[in-house]
Amino acid sequence: MPAFVAAPNEFAPKQGPPGQNVTLNGRNLNLGTVSVAFGSVAATIVGTPTPTSITAAVPGGLAPGAVRITVTTTGGSAVTQGTFNVLAPPPPPVFAAPGGQFAPKTGPVGQAVTLNGAGFSQPGLQVMLSGVACPLNGAVTDSTIPIKIPAVALGPGQQFTVTTAGGSATSTDGFTVV
Repeated sequence: MPAFVAAPNEFAPKQGPPGQNVTLNGRNLNLGTVSVAFGSVAATIVGTPTPTSITAAVPGGLAPGAVRITVTTTGGSAVTQGTFNVLAPPPPPVFAAPGGQFAPKTGPVGQAVTLNGAGFSQPGLQVMLSGVACPLNGAVTDSTIPIKIPAVALGPGQQFTVTTAGGSATSTDGFTVV
């Protein structure tokens, strides 16, 4: 039979938005088929459960507020005594108005570029140019992301996509790789 360790050490962290990884602590947590639910909503298990821990991502579709976490294995189910506080998801990132989405507008592979917008300093930040990951080139703020142009095909009209825990945004302005 699965069981959680005594509260308050059943899980960590104690709160987070959808997508947040939460580590559950207990015993017999990996017996047979394993599932995790936050409230009544099934969660995705991250990695492989061990006898004493499971990591699960807070599922989308939950209303903000307190929920209990349930682990179900072939040996039975266990429900946390404490509650996890589901936070509202962060807002999606947005680019600045066309014409000011990034600077400079042209450059070679390796060129330093600053992207402009809002909602950038969130967990899960990833920047792509035409589907290729851009390396960060300094500190990210909520309104700027300094990157370097990755090795991509030469040419105009290449768009940046910024993805965070809140969602994704794609520039309407195009960068020209020379």
